[in-house]
Amino acid sequence: MKQTVLFSTFLFLVLSSCTNTINISDYTFEDVPVIIDMDKVKKDTLKINYLKYIPLETTDECLIGGINKTIIKNSRIYVGDFSIANALFVFDLNGRFLFKIARMGHGPGEYIRIVDFDIQTNGDIYLYDTFGKKFLVFESNGEYLNTIQMEYGNRHFCLIDNKLYLSKPYGYGDGFASLASYDMNNNKTEILFDKKYLYDNKISDFREFDFCYSPDTVIYFAPKLSKIIFSIDRKGVHPALGVKNLKETPKHTIETWLREEDVIKRSELMMENPYFVDLSYVFENNNYICFVYNTIVKELVLYNKHSELIFQFSREILFSSLGIEIIKGSTGKCFFGVIEFNTGFKEHKKILESREELKNWREDDNPVVVVFNLDN
Repeated sequence: MKQTVLFSTFLFLVLSSCTNTINISDYTFEDVPVIIDMDKVKKDTLKINYLKYIPLETTDECLIGGINKTIIKNSRIYVGDFSIANALFVFDLNGRFLFKIARMGHGPGEYIRIVDFDIQTNGDIYLYDTFGKKFLVFESNGEYLNTIQMEYGNRHFCLIDNKLYLSKPYGYGDGFASLASYDMNNNKTEILFDKKYLYDNKISDFREFDFCYSPDTVIYFAPKLSKIIFSIDRKGVHPALGVKNLKETPKHTIETWLREEDVIKRSELMMENPYFVDLSYVFENNNYICFVYNTIVKELVLYNKHSELIFQFSREILFSSLGIEIIKGSTGKCFFGVIEFNTGFKEHKKILESREELKNWREDDNPVVVVFNLDN
């Protein structure tokens, strides 16, 4: 899966023709409008001023095996189960099941394996089939519209109007990060971030870009080793946030990574690193921007957009207070997470016993979405 192979001839020509390709390292804090200084972080308790649990309806037609991605948009909850059901489930904001897209096969409107999805502003649904190297487009009611066939592969994507932003375009199996955009109006691909940044550091990006969805048409991503969080919006890709005074990975630790020739083992070493490797889980609501700053995900940072104060909470507080392990997205006004309840956890059992909206929850029911807002 992570083996490096040669690019296809087509993709090579596409890359060679691009004139706007840049390196991530070309950007500095001087290019960033908002700087978050980790030396000014305040330890605090979690103050919740709104909390709602939304059980996702469970029926014979709607059985979610595992949640890979969730988006709340256009008054709907979209849940992608890529690993077990290989389907997209759609619910209303009360958790009532509306429909699912599960069309496995080789025919029109069918796919072999979904790995990602996104929602157009008009409600159209885009699914990406990694084996077919194609995007399938469905109307907001789940009716098939058309297919966008690509000449090269991709792992994750996000959608802004007429552009598809792609992480890791590859011939197949390329393990190094890049970012490209595909214009659906003229079928043109443009490489935005090339691979030189990671090649120079001799570090494979074992975790592909994760696009972090915030209200409407703002999406964040942060490349590995970069202290700058980039924003993708209707104006394109640009630096949005810089995080300084992070706990740097010691030099001898990096040297250990570089001495490891096995890519998988090198990735495992990076995964175990308690220091800064990348910025992830970057979400924004009306008042805050949240993120975590290491792979182990022990701490959650909240930046108040109005007061510019910075707060830090442990992951354990999220779990004990809300039942979630990490924030998974934003509705605009609120953040949200997803819980697969386990009554073996005392925290989960306490929530199930205390919340009126969960009184009918049963073992083996679908996961529960928790929507909440914070006050500091």
